[in-house]
Amino acid sequence: MECHNRELKDRIADLISRLFKEKNDGDEFLIGILIDRLLWAATEYSNTNANVKYLGQPYWSKKAVLRYAQNKENPAIGNFNGLRHEHVVPRKVVKSYILGLSDKSSKNILKVLEQCSHAVVVTIDEDNELKRRGLNRAMPEGFDQKNPTSDVLARYRSTSIEIVAGPQI
Repeated sequence: MECHNRELKDRIADLISRLFKEKNDGDEFLIGILIDRLLWAATEYSNTNANVKYLGQPYWSKKAVLRYAQNKENPAIGNFNGLRHEHVVPRKVVKSYILGLSDKSSKNILKVLEQCSHAVVVTIDEDNELKRRGLNRAMPEGFDQKNPTSDVLARYRSTSIEIVAGPQI
């Protein structure tokens, strides 16, 4: 997947790297909390810090695009009704990759973010299907856990969720 909002991810990678350089004994728990929140920011905001939780995301499921078009026809229900912002590789998995890096330099953390930290807008039904299959916090069986770039779309392929370009804003 092509990395969007790279400058924001670069700033986030630098912050995470500094957390590890300046940590004290017992800080791992707090660092984990901060990494989790920063992973949300890496997909919810643009390089200019604008909120792009839905519009501005380059990847949507085909059904989410159709749902968005239907929602726009009825403004009373809201444009994003029935949609979810979903992380391509669950934050828990991305955080695990970052924590497992032997060299937690900004450059190495940025590589993980560029390769794994993307969002896809899906429908609630698609999100529920991922949950039903246990894929809301994990990658599917057969995913190479040591290589986060092996197939970042594996969860969608295993559930037949078709990913397409998002609506133009």
